[in-house]
Amino acid sequence: MFVLDPSDVEREARNHGEEAEKLRVSSRVILTFNQPVYQKLKEICGLKETEWSAAKYSPYCKPKKVFLGEYERSPIHVIIPQMGASVITALAEELIYFGAKVILLVCASWSLGAEYLAPGEIHVPSFAVGVDGTSSWYGKDSSKIDAPLSPINALRESLKKLDQSWKTGGVASHEAVYRISKHDIEHFRSRGCLSMENGEAAALFSLGHQKSIPLGVLLQPYIDLIEGWSLDYIGELYAQAGQNQAVAALDALEKLEQ
Repeated sequence: MFVLDPSDVEREARNHGEEAEKLRVSSRVILTFNQPVYQKLKEICGLKETEWSAAKYSPYCKPKKVFLGEYERSPIHVIIPQMGASVITALAEELIYFGAKVILLVCASWSLGAEYLAPGEIHVPSFAVGVDGTSSWYGKDSSKIDAPLSPINALRESLKKLDQSWKTGGVASHEAVYRISKHDIEHFRSRGCLSMENGEAAALFSLGHQKSIPLGVLLQPYIDLIEGWSLDYIGELYAQAGQNQAVAALDALEKLEQ
C-alpha cells in the first residue's frame, strides 16, 4: 500500500550480504535520550555497545547508538535514537518489523508548572493532546490520542514499588519549542495535561494502537515552562528520577512480556 516500508531495509541488507539473524532485535526495547536513565540501565543490564546491522540500511532513522544487555536472563536492547516524532516513529516501525514486541520511550518533557509536574516528579502520560506532524499518518483523527492501556498499567504498578513521586495525566504535543505561549500552557492545562513535548508520545501512541503492541512512554521534566530554562533544573532530583525511570521501565517490560 505504501511505497516504502521496513521490508525495504531487510531487502537492502540481505542484498548486501547481511545475515538475517543479525537484523533481528530483542523482543524488549527501551528508547532513551537521557544520561541518568542510560547509566542506570547500563548498571542493571550490563549494557555493551553493539551493532544492529539493519540500521546501516535504514533510509531515514538510523539510531545514534545501540546497546545490548540482559535483564532477568533475557536480552534487551537499549537504543539512543534521533529526536523527533517522525524519526522516532519510523525507528519504532523498523524495530517492530525486526522483532520488538514491547517498546518503551523513557525520556523528559517540559513541565506546565510545578503544581502540575514538579522537579524530579515522574509523569506517566495517559493521553496526548495537540498537533504534531506525524501521528495523523498512524490513525490519530482528532486532537487527542489515548495511550495504549497495558503500558500505563504496567508502569503505574512498577512506580508504586519505588520511593518516587509520580503522576498520571495528559502530555501536550508542541513541536516548536520557541513558539510556546502562555495561552498554549493554559489551554493544555485545561485539557488535563501535566507536561509538554514535541509530539513523540502522540505518534508512538498512535503506532502502538495501529500495530496492537504495548508501546509506552515515561517522562520527567527538565524544563519548567513557567519558570523558564535553567541548567540548574537538571540537578540531583533529575538524576535520581532518571534512575527510577529506568528501574520502573525494566520492571514494566517484564509485566508486559508475560
